[in-house]
Amino acid sequence: MPRQFRVPPWRRDEGTIAPLVAAYLALITTVVLLSSNVVAAMAFAHRVQGVADSAVVYGHDRSLLAGRPQITELRNSVEVFLRAAPSAKRLDIVVLNVSATGARSEVELCAQLNYPLSLGSGVVCKKAIAQSFLLP
Repeated sequence: MPRQFRVPPWRRDEGTIAPLVAAYLALITTVVLLSSNVVAAMAFAHRVQGVADSAVVYGHDRSLLAGRPQITELRNSVEVFLRAAPSAKRLDIVVLNVSATGARSEVELCAQLNYPLSLGSGVVCKKAIAQSFLLP
């Protein structure tokens, strides 16, 4: 008479793999959302840097007097650029700092970023510098 073995309950092949599939789908969804937010933030940071670079060059060029930028004219020129440039119109600018020391102009620009596939948002800040060089 052959001997019968009892299989413990935790070793039986009964049940479903639905929790495993649901966990994998949740993991894939999380990875897609996070990676899209990272890519969007990187692209947005490059865009803000480009606008800041263009604004400081525009403002610096129009505010020079004897090789030195005049702060009031620099600030006005940067604001005119930010109102007129198509790339800057779509930015939600929250901070704009303009300064001039010696022959150097600096613009710090912070813009609001709304992530495309989530409810979160953030602020991206970039700084741009332009300097005049006087030839002897």
